[in-house]
Amino acid sequence: MEGLAEKIKKHINDDPTDPRYTKSFGPEIDSLDNKRRWMPAGAALQEWNETLAPQLQELMEDRKMEIQKKEKTVDCHIFRLFYMMGRDQDHAHPTVIIACDGRGHKGILKQTMSIIIRNGKLAQKGFKLRGMRATDLDFKARHQRFYARITSFPDMEGLRGPVSLYGKRIRAENTQKEAVIGGTIIVDDRYYALTVAHPFVGPNYTGSKPRDGSVVEFFDTEWALETDNDDDYDDDDDDDDSYDNDSAYDSDQERQSLVVEDVEIPDSDHSHGLRIQDMNSVMDWAVIELEDDRLFGANELKLNVSRKSVWVYPNLLKSKPFQGEVVIASPDGIFHGVSSGAAAAAKLRHATSDTTVWAVHTQEKLPNGTCGAWVLDSHTHEILGPVVAGSSTLKEIFLVPLHDIFKSIKDEMGATKVKFPSAESYLWLAVFFGHVQLVQRLLQKIGITPDSPEDVPVQDVEFRKMRSEKMTMLHWSAAKGNVEICRMFAIKSEVDSTEEAQPSIPLGFDTASLPSGMGHAPSHCYIVVREAPGNCYASPVSNYGGRGTSAPGVISRRHAIVYSTNTSPRYMPGEAHLQSEPIAVRPAEPTMKFSAAARINFGVQTQVSHNTKVNNLGMVIANHIPNLILYARTQSGW
Repeated sequence: MEGLAEKIKKHINDDPTDPRYTKSFGPEIDSLDNKRRWMPAGAALQEWNETLAPQLQELMEDRKMEIQKKEKTVDCHIFRLFYMMGRDQDHAHPTVIIACDGRGHKGILKQTMSIIIRNGKLAQKGFKLRGMRATDLDFKARHQRFYARITSFPDMEGLRGPVSLYGKRIRAENTQKEAVIGGTIIVDDRYYALTVAHPFVGPNYTGSKPRDGSVVEFFDTEWALETDNDDDYDDDDDDDDSYDNDSAYDSDQERQSLVVEDVEIPDSDHSHGLRIQDMNSVMDWAVIELEDDRLFGANELKLNVSRKSVWVYPNLLKSKPFQGEVVIASPDGIFHGVSSGAAAAAKLRHATSDTTVWAVHTQEKLPNGTCGAWVLDSHTHEILGPVVAGSSTLKEIFLVPLHDIFKSIKDEMGATKVKFPSAESYLWLAVFFGHVQLVQRLLQKIGITPDSPEDVPVQDVEFRKMRSEKMTMLHWSAAKGNVEICRMFAIKSEVDSTEEAQPSIPLGFDTASLPSGMGHAPSHCYIVVREAPGNCYASPVSNYGGRGTSAPGVISRRHAIVYSTNTSPRYMPGEAHLQSEPIAVRPAEPTMKFSAAARINFGVQTQVSHNTKVNNLGMVIANHIPNLILYARTQSGW
């Protein structure tokens, strides 16, 4: 004899599609509970996103205390998802799935479904409701026994160029938990790595133990309206807080925050950015303060498009859910998926209120360790947000919109601005390290290709070709008025231009050869040897009264000859041979000549703001730049 459950299931499967939603079928995805499943589209998607999803969000917030009536429910995931489901497109319905996992999950599931049913809004619009016990609905964090640190980097001296943190791993101190850095962000001019919060809030529960070998259970509305019983809140026999399997977290310690002000790491571990500056468990984000943003100042990702490698620099956000192809930037490679376009919500484990999430369907099983990885629109490269959880049963991952996270960071940290590093800001880092390939990629991305000698000084036309002149772009930058590494400049003192005055320090060039107006004003002359955000470090150039390093008190080993490209380097009478090779400067004006006694003192490095008004005197030639940086680094120790 056919049982009640079978009759209900048959009735549901045979119920014809509501005429309002016959054109609401998007791409078909994997079946669920013996029903075909489609991403929603058309009228059903519009009804859900614009009306029902916001109404349910408000309802759940109002009845939150009623649903979470026991303290241990904080260990529970609760997701509200939306699909078109049924036997076929003639017998399918807009269906809201309440997916729940964790301690006390059946009671929470029953309470949630009961409240929604009695509210009546879904039924009025022809929507169905189903409950789901998702035993594999968990955080996608990998588990290793290491300190909290960004991994896979050598020591500071071993870094040969700026590094993108996009998709790099982070390990939480004193746990087995490992997640992913989505990328670098800037909060009020400070650089941070952005990742998820849940690896840092204590031992996590990763899912309930399968009962009788089952992976998932489904519950209908009749079950939800049954009288509550204590068993619905007592899953301890089969839902231990942690059980032995390949993906379970350790839980043999008290639940506590693992965020510390200063993490002591053995000297052998060359770590970067260990301190968690701030975090929010509801939105599941954490920001890691970076020690040296010149090493980690941009987000660069390599994608294969039509069998060609394409470098992208994501810096735009999706503000609304969309239906389309996406990529997930994981340390294990690039994964592909399809965003559903339907609004969804979740109460994440350790959170006390709901968070907006977006669902992404993927045929590929994402490995543990994916949490925190950013999801991008495959075509526009706009960022949707970081992965926070996933389910192998649903074949879906869930992300928190980065648009919402940025707003949360501003509120939490009291910031005025949250943004991404620009490709332009990354360019000088690539130049600083002499990373020719990166320079070329960035120039192509930014679209900097001077079209005529009017845009670039005639002597710098090789900038267009790049060739072996890997630093020639700096000359272009200087011509545009930017203080950059290897630029030679003069700072004018605030002295009336009509007043006769002697330079406060001997100038490294002939006064008669100075640009117009500079010959009578005290000036300090420098060559930039190191860049930093907002300022640079420059070493002074002087002729020491025409005697070079033979002048009394001058330490010759800290100096090098500076000469213009329209002259040759030479020593002054009585001057000892210098250890450092001469540095050639291409003058800003062809007629400008420097004093034969001009010497740069690498032992002095003065900080100069990028806002300082200066006169451009020229640029160090490209093949002398490596020596300039080497000598400056040797004398200063940076």
